[in-house]
Amino acid sequence: MKSLLVSIFLVLFLLPLQAQRMQAGEVSFLLNGEKIQLTLKSAELTKSNLIAVNMRGEYNGDTMVLFNMGFALKKLATGTEVVSIPSFHFTLMQNYKAAKRMTQTIASRDGKSLNIVEKKGDKSENINFNMLSHSVEIKKVELKDGILTLVGEFKADYETPKEAPMQKKHTISDGKFSIQF
Repeated sequence: MKSLLVSIFLVLFLLPLQAQRMQAGEVSFLLNGEKIQLTLKSAELTKSNLIAVNMRGEYNGDTMVLFNMGFALKKLATGTEVVSIPSFHFTLMQNYKAAKRMTQTIASRDGKSLNIVEKKGDKSENINFNMLSHSVEIKKVELKDGILTLVGEFKADYETPKEAPMQKKHTISDGKFSIQF
């Protein structure tokens, strides 16, 4: 009888968790004008002195895309002031299979820099950018039927250092996310 109750409890506990993992939400943004839209495969919300929000999306096709993004919140509320600065960071990997080219873009956790590594065949190029501006805004926080939903927007602008041979900019615009926990 005891094992039956434990089994029922585990099934009832694990079913909602599995559903949340399968429908964690979605993220979309423009990266230098190129639209990237992904279904989130996982999302995580952890609490210490800040609330850490992390999400992961991926796409497999002719181009494999992996995206991780995170930020910290002071509290679960709407607005830009609830986001702890600096905390916005992300990693984006794009693997263009037919062209045998890979691009990895990493925004640092300290909010100061962006690093892009492009590999094509045996050649590799590394470009460093400085943060000009970034923002994350929480538009909606809703708890309904035991599911916490966060909806928000994000953007960021980066620029190569002034002493770089050619001035380059890197822009993330129209970023939107909807996460379910």
